[in-house]
Amino acid sequence: MKKQAGKKIFRMSKGGLEPAERTVVQEYPLRLTVNEREIATLIASPHQLNFLVAGFLRNQGFVDSLDDFLTLGICHDFGDANVRLNRAIPESLKPTLTSGCGTGITFSLPEVAAEQKSHRPERVRFTPEAVFNLMKDLHRQAENYRDHGGIHSAAVGDGERLLLYAEDIGRHNTLDRIAGEAFFKKVDLAGKMLVTSGRVSTEMVAKAARLGIALIASRTSPTDMAIRMSEEAGITLVGYLRGESFEVYSHAEALAAPVGPKKIAAWGATNRSSPSTARSSLSTFTGRWPSCSKRWSWSPIRHRSITRSPAARYPMFTPPRGRWPASIPGCTTPVLTRPSWSPATCPFSQAK
Repeated sequence: MKKQAGKKIFRMSKGGLEPAERTVVQEYPLRLTVNEREIATLIASPHQLNFLVAGFLRNQGFVDSLDDFLTLGICHDFGDANVRLNRAIPESLKPTLTSGCGTGITFSLPEVAAEQKSHRPERVRFTPEAVFNLMKDLHRQAENYRDHGGIHSAAVGDGERLLLYAEDIGRHNTLDRIAGEAFFKKVDLAGKMLVTSGRVSTEMVAKAARLGIALIASRTSPTDMAIRMSEEAGITLVGYLRGESFEVYSHAEALAAPVGPKKIAAWGATNRSSPSTARSSLSTFTGRWPSCSKRWSWSPIRHRSITRSPAARYPMFTPPRGRWPASIPGCTTPVLTRPSWSPATCPFSQAK
């Protein structure tokens, strides 16, 4: 996206106003005329408008391929997009004002909802790591969000790499841009994964369903209607994708991940037999506690054979925080030292 010159502003700081500069996001109205009939004015960012127009018409069901376009012309000076198609558009269009930024518009929401059961996406199983990695790639691409904010972004990937990326002031426009760019670059979106910076609502799911998207992931929440539509369309819907966690609202079975708590063997059953067994197990454990590392502090209880420094005997097992507790003869079970810990709230069992 083309960067705009900074606007002179005043910033309140330390009790006073100071002159400064700030790059602001651009808002561009584009009047769309199809077959000499004005059908909508799109409020968007002013870059790559050919992708936006082509994708908008695709997601509305007006075109199925680039062969349906006779001409596509855009005048940046006057904000006009003039399109001629080799097919007629419906005489009676019923626009739906969506919850998109700047109030989005769609003509095909009811039709898409009716078609979902017969146009389910190709079933592809994505790993959680692939979802996390695509969201990280999206953040790396979002240059403008770091410059001035106010920009939504979206990306499509195949589970191994990022294929297409788009950004716009409207979150629904980002998906239109991706649909249009896929047209021009001949990228098949069926069975692919979509990540977005914005909220997932019905128009986003409806457009994704028309494109054959198999999974939608967002760093924020979906709406209740979006969840219901995803369930009917066979789309895996992921929300609150942040850090190393996310929430799955529909079709969790499509993720290549176990469902349910991870079962971990009790330490007491393996390490209680002898000091040598305990030392062998401790020396091979170099990772972190799988499920509790972020919520609980821990320390291995000193075995009775340790007389001076546990860290000297087990250098890899020096606790990251907390203290080595007093010696408890005969016990080698790891103990969580946070006062609120109980066996019911932690997947690790404590040997008696």
